[in-house]
Amino acid sequence: MTLRSLDSLAHALGAAITLDPALVALNESVADADRDASVAYFRVEPRRGMIVERVRLLGLVMSLVAHQASLAERLIETIRAG
Repeated sequence: MTLRSLDSLAHALGAAITLDPALVALNESVADADRDASVAYFRVEPRRGMIVERVRLLGLVMSLVAHQASLAERLIETIRAG
C-alpha cells in the first residue's frame, strides 16, 4: 500500500461516523493495492466465543450474513483450507 493510499485511508476512516463508511473506505483502499482483494468484518460475541455476524464487501456491494460458528471451528476451517 502506497503512502498516498495510507494517507487517504486515514482521512476516510477519521471522517467515517459509523462502521459502514469505514468499511467502504477500507475496502476502496485495499482495492487500490490489489483489485482482487476484499474486506470482511466479523462481529464476535466474546462471552460465548462465537462469530455471530459477517459483513463482506465486494466492490460497492455490502452483504450481511448471520453466523453461529465458534472461533475455534472457524480457525480450524481456515487452516484446513490452506
